[in-house]
Amino acid sequence: MTIKPVDMQILVPRAGEVERINRTVQGQQQTDQQIMNQLIQEDIKQKEKIVNQMDATKHKKIDNEEKKKGQANSKQEKDDDERRSQDSAEQQENADNNKQLQKANIGRHLDLKI
Repeated sequence: MTIKPVDMQILVPRAGEVERINRTVQGQQQTDQQIMNQLIQEDIKQKEKIVNQMDATKHKKIDNEEKKKGQANSKQEKDDDERRSQDSAEQQENADNNKQLQKANIGRHLDLKI
């Protein structure tokens, strides 16, 4: 394809304009890319923060549940100790009653052999 001298006179001054427009477009694309990267980084940081908060909440909930279980276990142990002490007191009382009954029954019956 041949270029006429008249076309050359028009194209040469316009080459600078085309280059300037191309640089502007490239600069805009780079700026857009940087903005997108920045938005993505902010989004990632926000999601990490949310996840970390959820983990902290989850750990706190687990700690609370463990404390409740510990309290329930200690309460149950106290209840068991009370039952044991009551049982031992009842056994002691029953043993005392049996001894008293045995003492009361001594001498009531005579065993005779003929």
